[in-house]
Amino acid sequence: MGVGPTVRVYRGPSTVKLTQELHFHFSGDSSGPALGILTTQEFWEHHDDDRVAFTIGPKFVYDIQPIPKVGFYISPDVSAGYRVEAWESGRTRHRGDAYFGVAAKLLLDDRWIMWVRPVGFGFLFDADYGVAFRYEFIMGGGITF
Repeated sequence: MGVGPTVRVYRGPSTVKLTQELHFHFSGDSSGPALGILTTQEFWEHHDDDRVAFTIGPKFVYDIQPIPKVGFYISPDVSAGYRVEAWESGRTRHRGDAYFGVAAKLLLDDRWIMWVRPVGFGFLFDADYGVAFRYEFIMGGGITF
């Protein structure tokens, strides 16, 4: 699970973003390629109209362990998904949501994980609104199985 800001670069909103991720590593351990599912929720206000968004989609991660036997990983990732936005005024918008970034992860006691994704770029797109581009900084923690 993670939390952090998204900052508008070109169009689209700046938001507070919550993430939930579940990955499966093909290698059976904590390194190498992993495929998973990502869900996010975002919250923001625009002209006194509270708004919320929900996104779900697949995510690909490649966890690189630069120092053997140390639980530190560098993890480039990419995801794409379906997004629905709901506004307090009753309006909704359906969009595509794509993301790529790089995270630093620390695995503790082969069970607990802390991570920060200081480099992240998100794209929102739909036929009516066009493309929006955002910077994302997300950090979080979790547990491995």
